[in-house]
Parts: sequence; structure tokens; C-alpha cells
Amino acid sequence: MKKQYIFLILIFIILYLLYLIVSYKYKEFIINNHLNDINKINISTKEKIKYQKEEIIRINTRAYKNKKLKEDQWYINIWEKVIVLVWPNKNTNNIENIKLNKDTTPKNNMSNIEKWKKFLFWEK
Repeated sequence: MKKQYIFLILIFIILYLLYLIVSYKYKEFIINNHLNDINKINISTKEKIKYQKEEIIRINTRAYKNKKLKEDQWYINIWEKVIVLVWPNKNTNNIENIKLNKDTTPKNNMSNIEKWKKFLFWEK
């Protein structure tokens, strides 16, 4: 009878040790996967930081600032000359043309459906 109890205790100990080994390996696997994910995130973040540094260097150049000023604020350098092209057939008095073509229907008294019809189908 004693041998049977000892055998059962040994089996229980072996099963417990197997459980500990498997749980340790599982935790190790999870941690390694997490570390791999973190390494991938670090690599992509380093690439983004590198790109952003290059972008900051590019934005701080004088050529880029000059280009943006010319695009957004009509900046003209001292040595540059501006040539304005005007079509000969067109009337240069645009303000009068806009006043003549302006719709005279009051929009405040129109319903939403009428406003949409006017917008979509150019109805008067």
C-alpha cells in the first residue's frame, strides 16, 4: 500500500513539474512575441522620426520658405519682375460684370428646396 501512495505522489510531482515547464514556456513565448512587436514599433518610429527630421530640415531651407511665400502670399523678390497677362477680348471691368450677372432673387425668402434647385439646376 505504501508503494502505491509513493507512486501516486511521484506522478503528481511529475505532473506538477510538467505544468510549471509548460506555463513557463508559454509565458516566455508571449513575452518574446511582445518584444518582437515592440521592436517593430521602435523601428517604424525611428523611421518616422528620421523622415520628420529630414522634413524639418527641408522646411527650414530658404528655398522652401521662398516657394511657400510666393504660393501663399504673392511674395516677389527684388530682382524679379511680374508680368500680368490680360486677354484682349475680355472686358477688364470685372466688377461691373459681376454686378450685372448677380442674381437678384432674395435667398432669405426661399425655402431649402428652392435653394437646392437653384444650386443644382441653376434655376432662377
